[in-house]
Amino acid sequence: MTDDSTRVGVLQKLDGQVPTRFYWQLTLLATLGGFLFGYDTANIGSALPVLPYKLGDFAAGYLVAGASLGAAAGALLAGPLTDRFGRKSLLIADALLYAIGSVLSAFTPNVAVLMIARTLIGLAIGADSAIATAYICEYAPRDRRGALTMLQQWMITVGILFSYLVALAIFKLWPGSAASADWRLIFGLGAIPATIGLILRFEMPESPRWLLRKERWEDAQKAFAKLGTEVSVE
Repeated sequence: MTDDSTRVGVLQKLDGQVPTRFYWQLTLLATLGGFLFGYDTANIGSALPVLPYKLGDFAAGYLVAGASLGAAAGALLAGPLTDRFGRKSLLIADALLYAIGSVLSAFTPNVAVLMIARTLIGLAIGADSAIATAYICEYAPRDRRGALTMLQQWMITVGILFSYLVALAIFKLWPGSAASADWRLIFGLGAIPATIGLILRFEMPESPRWLLRKERWEDAQKAFAKLGTEVSVE
């Protein structure tokens, strides 16, 4: 695999793979950040009117826009970090950061902490969305690359819809606790898919193309094997 022509041949073989169920499952796991992006940019609309805090114009505006601002910064930071540490490592870190931000949002004692939590969530979902697209492109077969990467956009819309449905269910079930517990539950439930993703992402293969660039031949062989492509490191 150390020869350039050999590497090209291996990547061509990967490009010609027929996507199995594992490919689709891996892609859904990779695009979890898209789901959380949609969920957390939408849930503030349900929670903001019932927050028990006196909000000034800046605080109210930042709570709405903070996740998006954080996402912009996260997407910019994601490039150099993922090139250095790998796609998988950053996807795991993003899931952890989002889970922390969601729990902090749910148990926030004041507006300032909630603003910090929204920023952390934004950093996580921005970085995750950027990394996921690159990650998918690096293992997806050439003929299905578009279909697999489009799942990222689909997951964002699913996250938005799910956020509204969750808020509707919570307010219907506990209408008397909107200003006490309901908004905390809306924020905190985001930690559940993030935690599940955090656990499952440890089993994801690293991007084989990134491993080849780093000349980590044995790790690349294992990643190719998980993707159904058998290669030799010799």
